[in-house]
Amino acid sequence: MWKKKDKKKIDLKKKFGSFSFFFSIPILFFATLILWNGLIRAYRLVGIEPKIWPLFLMGFLCSAILLSIAGLQRTKTFIHETKHAVLVVLTGNNLKKFKIGKNTGAVEYEVYEENLHFEPFVLLAPYFLPLFSFPVLLAACLFETELRHQMIFALGLSLGADLTTAQLEIHPNQSDLKRIYGGFLVTRSFLLGAKLCWSSICLLWVIAGVKGFLFAGFEALRFIDRTYQAFFQGV
Repeated sequence: MWKKKDKKKIDLKKKFGSFSFFFSIPILFFATLILWNGLIRAYRLVGIEPKIWPLFLMGFLCSAILLSIAGLQRTKTFIHETKHAVLVVLTGNNLKKFKIGKNTGAVEYEVYEENLHFEPFVLLAPYFLPLFSFPVLLAACLFETELRHQMIFALGLSLGADLTTAQLEIHPNQSDLKRIYGGFLVTRSFLLGAKLCWSSICLLWVIAGVKGFLFAGFEALRFIDRTYQAFFQGV
């Protein structure tokens, strides 16, 4: 007989943390290190096409400057709440209400008991989720041969939008940031790792396209092999 999942309502005063969240912090920095090694390898093998960086930086600065100096408060609130809502759905929880007002917004949701370990990611979604640059990067991978330069500009534009809106949302009175166990150090460490990791992925594509991910994969395999040799050689 089908059994309904038990739900747990979110206590807005409660703090959250989970093993998966805390463990993700060193994983993000480790992944960033692997990606940087991939970037170095890609640069040595492929070099840098002179035209790509002005396109990427132009797109990045256009969105960063526009979002920084313009009001657009309702738009920023919509982006903030949308990122919460996307993570609620992706983590298999129940989105109940999505509300945007003139100066405020809210997402109401319920968390299934077995998905409670995802709650820190849901709370921090507006500050790291690549809402714009992720779909653009997917499109860039699909159309890199036909529209490479256009995709480089679009990726810079979308990455600038993601990083700028995330940074503008971080302030001492932000309630989301106060609901994570570990406080300032843990929260900022996770957000820094997530942003560095995602930015490195985007830059890897800018330099070498899809081949850049192969370079990063090679570096990861080489690290695993060196680790294996160091620990198990002679055993």
